[in-house]
Amino acid sequence: MFFFLYFLTLFNIVNSSNSYKAQLQQDIFSDYLPIIPESGTNLSLSLAIRAFNNIDQIDGSINMNIWLRYNWNSDISWNISNYNNISSINLNTNPDYGTFIWTPDIYLYNTAERPMTELDLPKANVYSDGYIFWSRPGLIKSTCIFNLTYFPYDQQTCKLKFGSWAYDATEIYLNDRINNSIDLDNYQEHEEWKLIDFYTKKNSIKYSCCENYYHDIEFYYTIRRKPNYYVLNIILPTFATATLIILTLLVPWNSGERISFAVTVLLSIIVFLLIVSENLPKTDSKPLLSLMIIGLIYFSLVGVMFTVIISYIHYCIKNKTIHNNRFLNYCFLKFQCVKCYITKPKYKNKVKIQEDVISMNSIKSNDSNDTLPSSPSVSSDSESISSESDYECNSEESITPVKNYIENPENNYNKNKLDLKKCKKLTLKIENIFIILFLTTFIIYCLVIFCIVPKY
Repeated sequence: MFFFLYFLTLFNIVNSSNSYKAQLQQDIFSDYLPIIPESGTNLSLSLAIRAFNNIDQIDGSINMNIWLRYNWNSDISWNISNYNNISSINLNTNPDYGTFIWTPDIYLYNTAERPMTELDLPKANVYSDGYIFWSRPGLIKSTCIFNLTYFPYDQQTCKLKFGSWAYDATEIYLNDRINNSIDLDNYQEHEEWKLIDFYTKKNSIKYSCCENYYHDIEFYYTIRRKPNYYVLNIILPTFATATLIILTLLVPWNSGERISFAVTVLLSIIVFLLIVSENLPKTDSKPLLSLMIIGLIYFSLVGVMFTVIISYIHYCIKNKTIHNNRFLNYCFLKFQCVKCYITKPKYKNKVKIQEDVISMNSIKSNDSNDTLPSSPSVSSDSESISSESDYECNSEESITPVKNYIENPENNYNKNKLDLKKCKKLTLKIENIFIILFLTTFIIYCLVIFCIVPKY
């Protein structure tokens, strides 16, 4: 019996309360028009960020889940003593219902789609003194200018700009005196971005179309990218692949795999660049990650070119075709700093030949000018004839090599061939010098690149 009386009393209280609310709602809308108060209103806006659903740096847009909160004063009021001490009531704001209250026409200025269509129109909390609190949950898609200079170590500062579209500052005065205008109590952390800072700024702008000023409030927030994904999946593999170009010089040139291995390394780095380019907008900006990979491509290209040249030199040395290559002969013979030739025509031999030429010319001239004695004897004649014949034979033997040297000097010079062993040793030294220079330049490049990375 006691429980029956208890539930009956509770039912009467609830029924009585509902009847008072229904009566209050009926009295409010009996002479109410959903228009802005005649004296205008003071509006305060605040924002609760729930999560970043999608941050698209290619399109330059951010999709967010927010609660947009309105606070303003209205002409609605009542005496709570006349309605069973009811101090607040929930009233409709959706124009699709028959009865609804006026709400400020706040729009997102930097929207990336139809403004405010994804925000719900729930009921507003109306208090007896005319104060109204209205919270609108939903999704908004705003634009943002991304600065990708330090990508993937970048941070972006974006904003949400809200303001009235139809009412100027004399009708809707936006109040910026609320502390902590951005609420993060229910914020859900994003996997790729971290929210690090936020602040609010109020603007009063006079547009060229209108006489009065218009107020708007900008909610600024700074997000920083988490670079671990790009470090583990792109940066480290790319730099590790680039170092393999050094190993191409350790592959035996006669195996036929040296050049193909170098080209494979180059193509692998280009694939990483293509992966990065898919995640970047097509603008004139030069992201740090792109500069990293492009620099490694140049290093690999130099390595491929050097590998081709060295392999060609080894091939010419092995097949002894280096003597027929004018360029290589020019490099190995003409440069005084390269000591890869056996011998040149010795200076002493040249002097001796020149002396023989001079002596033979003098002999021939004397021979043509001399005359026989007028009264020689028979014995002296025979001796002179034999000596003359011996002299002529010796002269012909001496003149023959001299003539050959004078008529064909190039044949004498071409007999000096390259020392293939010394050329091979020099080629190995060039490879070692290249490895040292390449490693030194590569290390300096890495240090410079990673020093550019911002330290937050």
